[in-house]
Amino acid sequence: MVGVFLTGWASIIAVILNYVKRSEARGTWPEWDFQWQIRTCWFGLLWVALCLLVVVGRFRTRLASAERQAGNVAPRVGPSVRSGDIVEGRPR
Repeated sequence: MVGVFLTGWASIIAVILNYVKRSEARGTWPEWDFQWQIRTCWFGLLWVALCLLVVVGRFRTRLASAERQAGNVAPRVGPSVRSGDIVEGRPR
């Protein structure tokens, strides 16, 4: 439901009009409605951004875990091996 409010053209145009007409509504009964719609829009965008961050973070974590389990990526613990550290098949 929030997605429809945030991405629907009518809602976006309504919020823009609320910003434009807000000064004219001061002291009248629609003032509260304008403030509510503007605040709802910004809080909705904030929640969408936070949810996207969580989803992307969870996806990256699961992807890295799956790659480690498949043996494609070594876990990042301890110092890395540089070229020249192993001589004739034995560690230096």
